[in-house]
Amino acid sequence: MNQRIERLYHRSSEHSAIQSNGDLLPIAFKELGTASEELLVALEQLAEQQEQLVESRTQLEAERRRYSGSRTHEVQ
Repeated sequence: MNQRIERLYHRSSEHSAIQSNGDLLPIAFKELGTASEELLVALEQLAEQQEQLVESRTQLEAERRRYSGSRTHEVQ
Protein backbone atom coordinates (compact mmCIF):
# COMPACT_ATOMS: atom_id res chain seq x y z
CA MET A 1 0.00 0.00 0.00
CA ASN A 2 2.76 2.45 0.89
CA GLN A 3 4.54 1.88 -2.40
CA ARG A 4 1.39 2.68 -4.39
CA ILE A 5 0.88 5.88 -2.45
CA GLU A 6 4.55 6.83 -2.91
CA ARG A 7 4.30 6.29 -6.67
CA LEU A 8 1.14 8.37 -6.77
CA TYR A 9 2.84 11.14 -4.79
CA HIS A 10 5.85 11.18 -7.12
CA ARG A 11 3.57 11.13 -10.12
CA SER A 12 1.57 14.06 -8.78
CA SER A 13 4.70 16.06 -8.02
CA GLU A 14 5.82 15.90 -11.65
CA HIS A 15 4.43 19.05 -13.24
CA SER A 16 4.26 17.56 -16.74
CA ALA A 17 2.36 14.51 -15.48
CA ILE A 18 -0.34 16.69 -13.99
CA GLN A 19 -0.77 18.67 -17.21
CA SER A 20 -0.67 15.72 -19.59
CA ASN A 21 -2.58 13.23 -17.48
CA GLY A 22 -6.03 14.33 -16.40
CA ASP A 23 -6.81 10.99 -14.76
CA LEU A 24 -4.52 11.54 -11.75
CA LEU A 25 -7.38 12.51 -9.44
CA PRO A 26 -9.48 9.39 -10.20
CA ILE A 27 -6.37 7.26 -9.62
CA ALA A 28 -5.78 9.01 -6.31
CA PHE A 29 -9.37 8.38 -5.23
CA LYS A 30 -9.07 4.73 -6.22
CA GLU A 31 -5.85 4.35 -4.23
CA LEU A 32 -7.43 6.05 -1.23
CA GLY A 33 -10.42 3.73 -1.49
CA THR A 34 -8.15 0.69 -1.62
CA ALA A 35 -6.16 1.96 1.35
CA SER A 36 -9.36 2.60 3.25
CA GLU A 37 -10.61 -0.95 2.58
CA GLU A 38 -7.30 -2.41 3.72
CA LEU A 39 -7.46 -0.37 6.91
CA LEU A 40 -11.01 -1.56 7.59
CA VAL A 41 -9.95 -5.19 7.15
CA ALA A 42 -7.01 -4.64 9.50
CA LEU A 43 -9.34 -2.98 12.03
CA GLU A 44 -11.72 -5.95 11.87
CA GLN A 45 -8.83 -8.36 12.40
CA LEU A 46 -7.59 -6.37 15.39
CA ALA A 47 -11.08 -6.32 16.91
CA GLU A 48 -11.32 -10.10 16.48
CA GLN A 49 -7.90 -10.58 18.08
CA GLN A 50 -8.94 -8.31 20.96
CA GLU A 51 -12.04 -10.44 21.54
CA GLN A 52 -9.91 -13.58 21.56
CA LEU A 53 -7.49 -12.02 24.04
CA VAL A 54 -10.31 -10.98 26.35
CA GLU A 55 -11.78 -14.49 26.19
CA SER A 56 -8.38 -16.07 26.90
CA ARG A 57 -7.77 -13.73 29.81
CA THR A 58 -11.20 -14.51 31.27
CA GLN A 59 -10.48 -18.24 31.03
CA LEU A 60 -7.04 -17.83 32.59
CA GLU A 61 -8.45 -15.78 35.45
CA ALA A 62 -11.09 -18.45 36.10
CA GLU A 63 -8.43 -21.17 36.11
CA ARG A 64 -6.23 -19.11 38.43
CA ARG A 65 -9.12 -18.61 40.87
CA ARG A 66 -10.00 -22.30 40.69
CA TYR A 67 -6.38 -23.34 41.25
CA SER A 68 -5.91 -20.83 44.07
CA GLY A 69 -9.10 -22.07 45.73
CA SER A 70 -8.06 -25.71 45.52
CA ARG A 71 -4.58 -24.92 46.88
CA THR A 72 -6.13 -23.06 49.83
CA HIS A 73 -8.24 -26.10 50.74
CA GLU A 74 -5.23 -28.44 50.48
CA VAL A 75 -3.16 -26.34 52.89
CA GLN A 76 -5.89 -26.31 55.55
